[in-house]
Parts: sequence; C-alpha cells; structure tokens
Amino acid sequence: MSELKKVSERQLKKYDQVIHVEVPVQAIANKLHDSFAEDFPHKAIVTEAIIGSGLSNKGISHVYNALNGYPNELDFKVGQKINCTDTFYKGGENHTIGDAVIKEIDPYTSGNKIFVEHSHGKDLTLNTWVNHNKCVLQSEMNACTPASNGTQAVAMP
Repeated sequence: MSELKKVSERQLKKYDQVIHVEVPVQAIANKLHDSFAEDFPHKAIVTEAIIGSGLSNKGISHVYNALNGYPNELDFKVGQKINCTDTFYKGGENHTIGDAVIKEIDPYTSGNKIFVEHSHGKDLTLNTWVNHNKCVLQSEMNACTPASNGTQAVAMP
C-alpha cells in the first residue's frame, strides 16, 4: 500500500514540447454559435464578427482555446528574470537580448508577446517586444534544457 501512495505523490514531469492541431474554422464557429442562448437574436451576427475578427488578426486560436477552456496564458509573469535568444536591431546590427526582465505580457497579440527591459552595453537600457518561444526563466536555465525550438508557451501561437 505504501508503494501505491508513493507513486501518487510523484510530481508530473514538465513537458515543453508543443503540438499543433488543425481544426476547421467552421467547427469553431459552430461551437461558438451553439454557446449562445437559443433565444439570443444576434448569435449568428456575433459569431461571424468574432470569427471574422479572429481570422483577420490571426487570433482565431484564442477563440478556439477559450471555447475549449484553455487560457491564453504564457508560462511567464511580469517581473520575472529571463534569458532570451531573440534579437534586436541597433547600430546597423542584430544583437541577442540575453538577460532581461519582463515588463509586460500580451498573450493575445499575434506577434511578439513579451515586453522586456534589457541592457545593451554598460549604460544603455532598452525595452523590446520579444518572441516568448525564444525565452526561458533564468531559474529554469540550469534545471532543464528547453526543447530545441525553445517553446515555453501554454497558448497556441
């Protein structure tokens, strides 16, 4: 019996891989449409507005996630220290971000989702939007090696 208890207390391994799922947009639209009250007179118009907006700004995956109970959150929080392999352009050259502090997170944007403050040289502090898939928490840098694609996100890109 004690062996069974020992297994149930075990921590789940952290997986940092991501899968990509293809879902017909019509299936998302149908699920959204069906989520409105039957007697709501504008459910077709509202569904079309949400789906159309999601398609035009590349945010349809956020609608899919919400309908299926997945929050559009990242594994990062404002104030955390990260190491980022993303780059920024300065002085005619690309430079690696490196160590940075998260200042803002926007999980709903289709592009770079994390706004960081980082140093460039001794006296220059910059603020840059970066790709969350190219960042890792500094506390996790020695604990585990990120996947080859550096993915750390919960939400679908």
